[in-house]
Amino acid sequence: MIYYYFSLIFLVQFSCKFTVSVPIDECQTDSAKNPLGENECDSKRPNIFVDRNNLLGKPQALVGPQTVNYQYGTGPMGPTHWAKMFKQCGGKHQSPIDINLATLKNIHMPKLSWDPIYSTMPETMTVENTGYTVELRVKYGNSTQAKIQGGPMNSVYFLDHIHFHWGNSDHKGSEHFINGKSYPMEMHAVHLKPHMSFEQAIKLPDGIVVVAYIFEVEDTCHIPLKYIQETFDLIEMDMKTAQPLQNSPFAPVGSLTTPPCSEAVTWIISPYTIGLSKLQLQAFRKLYDSSKNLENNYRPVQSINGRTVHFVN
Repeated sequence: MIYYYFSLIFLVQFSCKFTVSVPIDECQTDSAKNPLGENECDSKRPNIFVDRNNLLGKPQALVGPQTVNYQYGTGPMGPTHWAKMFKQCGGKHQSPIDINLATLKNIHMPKLSWDPIYSTMPETMTVENTGYTVELRVKYGNSTQAKIQGGPMNSVYFLDHIHFHWGNSDHKGSEHFINGKSYPMEMHAVHLKPHMSFEQAIKLPDGIVVVAYIFEVEDTCHIPLKYIQETFDLIEMDMKTAQPLQNSPFAPVGSLTTPPCSEAVTWIISPYTIGLSKLQLQAFRKLYDSSKNLENNYRPVQSINGRTVHFVN
């Protein structure tokens, strides 16, 4: 069985703690003063690499090896038409959903266990503009993989990648709603079952665990995002915390929020928003796909269809 699991969670922090914030002007990057080379390394943070093979947004899968063509917005390939192209997008247990906190049912589950490596510095980070999102992949030394277990999971799950969804205003962009409210951005940390590719994991009802964080505009800079965004100048030019996780919701069966919309996902959602500055949000909105601004890359909320969302404690 797959669950929506609403909980307090760790932020994937790399070498910076979630609680670190600085004045907004310190969050601005200056590529002229700090040009990012092919393999630039800063001893205070991970090496940051840009995947130059995919700087120009190409119509491919958000995650996974297979080619998937779709669009956001109201066009003929937008979310309202996905079910015509991808049968599972018309399923009964689709994501995202609107989480009504007043209707959550309490349930007790084992404590979530986070690999200590989440709090350490990875050797490298690869930042890629897929044409649908900004995707981040990390590598640790000795081929170590970050993993989580416990809660509703019946095995260990390994981090595959992180990606983002955002809107063109401060009032929309998140995929999940909380009490009917949308937020400007949402981050997904995608985990897979051991020894499985993404393509294999989507075929299992419990193949994937996605940890979701919702962002809200504040007057401080989010430091880990600052480091990631130092690559955005390259992406744009080439294209003309930590908090312990306890107490949370879950609902039977969830799905990918992008085609093929496989109902293979256990969702773990933080009930607390994360702050980022307006400047940081604007940096996401300045990115391009192959023809236009890369924004509003979110799927509308789907019907719960009788699923019960639980609060796990």
